[in-house]
Amino acid sequence: MLLVAISVFSLFHPRALEVRVADVAVELHVGSAALPYSLADGADFTLAVPGKIERHFRGGLEIIEEHGELRAIVRMDLETAVASIVAAEIPASGAPIEALRAQAVAARSFLAAAHGRHRGFDFCDTTHCQFLRQPPEPNEKAFQAAESTRGLTLRFREQTIAALYSADCGGHTDASPPGADGYAYSRVACARKGVRRGHGMGLCQVGAAALAAKGKSYLEILTFYYPGATVK
Repeated sequence: MLLVAISVFSLFHPRALEVRVADVAVELHVGSAALPYSLADGADFTLAVPGKIERHFRGGLEIIEEHGELRAIVRMDLETAVASIVAAEIPASGAPIEALRAQAVAARSFLAAAHGRHRGFDFCDTTHCQFLRQPPEPNEKAFQAAESTRGLTLRFREQTIAALYSADCGGHTDASPPGADGYAYSRVACARKGVRRGHGMGLCQVGAAALAAKGKSYLEILTFYYPGATVK
């Protein structure tokens, strides 16, 4: 089982956190004698910034004090992370399942290939890396999208690429020189016009949903937005 360590809630700059396991709640704050605090892998817990946000997680947990704030790092199975990212990145209510499958493969590729972005953990739950929500339930489309594409990544010359994507390319994606993985993004004309949101490289989430609505499969969507890459 491949685990990834993801820092959560950092946008809130928390000075206090609450951890609940079953009916037992632990309150932690800057300067607490209970720090560092940890839960072993496989735990089922709720983490909250009091009065601001609360989410349920499954995995390991480490909370440390860092620069006058609390840093919460959740260790979770790669596939759990993929499903949680799909749930956060594309609202399931407005996207066909094939668009969610394409997003799952892109998210998994990024997790597998984008190393060294942080010190002390692998990824964060912000736009610097990828959004992340609590794990979806098996009856939710985000879970099904991740499960039905389990293990698949985008590859170029047999190497997984750190696949980029954005919310709305505005009518065309952008080209780029080759990255560390050797893959160069191509400019792709996207039939879905709109106001650009994001860097505009790789998969366009709005465009992917439109292609899926026209009957395109997730493999066709990925081939369209990542020319020259293969899914394996």
